[in-house]
Amino acid sequence: MGPFRPGRIALSRRNRGALVHPPIRVTLRYVIAFAGLVWFVGALRAQDQPEDLLRQANRLADAGNLAAARPLYARAERAFTQSGDRKQALYAKFGRLRRDVESGSYDACLREINADLATPEVSADPALRLRGLSVRASINMNLSTSEAKRDWQQIGAIADQLGEVRWANRAAGQLGILAGLEGDYSTALTALLGAIKKAAEQKDIAAEIYFKTFLGNGLTANNRADQAISVFDSAIDAGRRSPDTGFQVLPVIGKVRALRALKRDEEAQKMIAEALTFARAQQILGAQAELLVQSGLSWVNVRDYAAAEAALTEAVQVASKASLPRMVAQAQSGLVDLYQAKGDLASAAKASDAAVDAVYRPEEIYSLPQHLAKKAEVRAVSGQVGESGRLYAEAASLIEGMLVNMPSSMAKSSMIAAMSRVYAGHFRLAIEQSKSYPDAFRIVERARGRGLADSLRYGKRRAEEPPVPAELRIAAIQREMRQTRSPSKIKQLLLQLEDAETELSGVESRRNRQSIREMALLGKSAVELTAFQSGLRPGELVLEFVLDEPSSYCLAVRNTGVAVH
Repeated sequence: MGPFRPGRIALSRRNRGALVHPPIRVTLRYVIAFAGLVWFVGALRAQDQPEDLLRQANRLADAGNLAAARPLYARAERAFTQSGDRKQALYAKFGRLRRDVESGSYDACLREINADLATPEVSADPALRLRGLSVRASINMNLSTSEAKRDWQQIGAIADQLGEVRWANRAAGQLGILAGLEGDYSTALTALLGAIKKAAEQKDIAAEIYFKTFLGNGLTANNRADQAISVFDSAIDAGRRSPDTGFQVLPVIGKVRALRALKRDEEAQKMIAEALTFARAQQILGAQAELLVQSGLSWVNVRDYAAAEAALTEAVQVASKASLPRMVAQAQSGLVDLYQAKGDLASAAKASDAAVDAVYRPEEIYSLPQHLAKKAEVRAVSGQVGESGRLYAEAASLIEGMLVNMPSSMAKSSMIAAMSRVYAGHFRLAIEQSKSYPDAFRIVERARGRGLADSLRYGKRRAEEPPVPAELRIAAIQREMRQTRSPSKIKQLLLQLEDAETELSGVESRRNRQSIREMALLGKSAVELTAFQSGLRPGELVLEFVLDEPSSYCLAVRNTGVAVH
């Protein structure tokens, strides 16, 4: 049908003698069509109103879909700026920046948001300030633990003042994550579990996915990757339940890490390919860097060193472009593994220095011991035995401090296993290069002593103390396991048991901290070899095993001497 011309039919010769009825019917038809067109245009204009754009963008952002929310925030920001509404323009800008920071420099975005937070409009409006602080806090989570902590504390206080329950829960969960980065795992675990539960109750999909991802990351880092996979799957499923959520790259990256920890590299590479395509299309630099690191490490495992170097070198470049020091450290750490495998000690030493230097900036304690251990390995192979021993001792001291705050004896054992590179490397140095059995024995006992002693001393419920729900749940699951013979059912119950034990960890930690003896024993050292030997009877033999790649060791201790096998 051609364009509507109102006078065309009435002026035609054919209908000139019949102008009364047919033109009325035709004109009414076009009037109705025109009215529909006016309504449609009006509806489109209503959708283009900045307030409506802002509502749509917020809905998508709350579902975790910043990629879809970003253009709506940008349009709302322009419209508010043109109308002179500076406050609403800043509100929309802060939403846009949450996405833009993923595609640019974190340092540059930090400078921009700091300038905005200093404006009179933001200073005078608590709700707007909360919005801006949330952007700065997310940036500082990648740059500075202490600055991020201050930001989230402010956000929590403002959220309480305004009655913003979602933001209050987000702040509590983020402070828990930061506690974990500082080594306080009891606080971290309790806060994360609480934040996940509240986010689900509040239907805060983005927060639920985010905090489940970090819980899974913590489990993977503490040598519990099999349990972490179910947490990541739960986060991914939470995203799929919401039509607004879109592809969630963070839990996918977390699952990739867990798969690699379980040596399921082929499965991990398939997920990496899909997620990397998405991250590149959306220009999410942090996700690109993380996925490239994981890809590079997988290539190292299968000895494809050319592919590994290409992926890891690109990861360093992308992370540097985004000003992400944690990711720079991870990429450089991967290069250490690569160059050691190739026998290029000079390049390995350079990469290990760069990794340690990068990880100091964000003040992340947890990964520092691993980076120090790699640096110590390179120094040892280069013949710098004294410097290597100093680095290992520094790493072990950091771990010792973190073990104090682990939420349970089970968690302490998991962490020690995750940090095995530190202890195994230090032990190997003492045996093979320093030739010191007392040092080797002290290293092993320092690693295992506290976790074992704590499991014997603490974490048990006093007789007069009623059981907590997690303990009742564990008892019920164990009872059900004894009654079933179905392998699939037992597997399902084991997963439930792991979840209940994770919940109980926070309870056990609180019991430990209430104990005066626990606090008194924090500064105690492991037993010395000579003192240990003096307690053995003639004929008694104690075996200490240290499992490592490519060689493992057994320390055989008698009251008359020590041998290493």
